[in-house]
Amino acid sequence: MDRANLNGRPQTVTTPSRDELIERFAGDEALMEEIVAVFIEEHSSMALAIGRARASLDGAEIARAAHTIKGAIGYFGDGPAAELARDLEQSARDGCDPALLRADLESLERELSRLADRLRALLAETGATA
Repeated sequence: MDRANLNGRPQTVTTPSRDELIERFAGDEALMEEIVAVFIEEHSSMALAIGRARASLDGAEIARAAHTIKGAIGYFGDGPAAELARDLEQSARDGCDPALLRADLESLERELSRLADRLRALLAETGATA
């Protein structure tokens, strides 16, 4: 893996449209809204896990946090946050330089926040609340 690419990702959020998300949930709009709301509610605990991992720089803790986030993000596509989580998990397992891991955790935290913001806006469009 090219380590230089982890932090040099474009700062764009690629979240599926409302219709694409509904399709991902087999046409069940209520289920889609429920999963989005749970993700938004869990966003702060995911951010805390990233903060703990960043503070400890323990490879196992970083890999665990990235793996958990990767699973949560998976419902919403394969955008920058999913790619960062996937790459960060592998880098932590491979024993990558702690300074690079810290920077990648910061990038993941930013992308996770962007995704949560976009999903909040998507819920607002539907009139649902998180």
